[in-house]
Amino acid sequence: IAQMWLKAHPQDPDALLVLGCAHGMAGRMAIVRRQWLRAFSHGRAAMKSIRAALKAEPELYDAWLGLGMFDYYVDTIPRFAGWLAKIMLGGDRARGLREITIAAEKGRYTKTAAQLILVEIYTEDLFGGRNPPEAVRLMSGIRAKYPDSPMLHSAHIVALYEDRRIAEALK
Repeated sequence: IAQMWLKAHPQDPDALLVLGCAHGMAGRMAIVRRQWLRAFSHGRAAMKSIRAALKAEPELYDAWLGLGMFDYYVDTIPRFAGWLAKIMLGGDRARGLREITIAAEKGRYTKTAAQLILVEIYTEDLFGGRNPPEAVRLMSGIRAKYPDSPMLHSAHIVALYEDRRIAEALK
């Protein structure tokens, strides 16, 4: 649908973002299936669309989530495929974290999603991005927005546990 819309509105930043997100999700599915060439193709298409969206509208902060996820996750692809990803796609974990943070702070639609991705990275990252105190801070804010969500309550407990705040987690 985004491709059809873009034929009539070639520089619509929202349609470019939607197209980039669709390719990004297809790329993630290909990675899970270990279909490296398909993932590469979708990744390139996703980044082309998302960069075009940001060029058309620099303050489209939701697009930074796509850039950040791409940069972060490409840099975490398993070593046997990672060399190809680094050469061809150029992922960078640190840059990805900065980009996801922009969406987490300024995004309109992706703010909470970006914050949850950061919480996951801050509690599970094996590559130097681990930051449990920041995960707790983010989860406290998210829980305040959605106090009745059992899933978010559980994520908050995990963040507290990872920050070694066991008494609070048990409470």
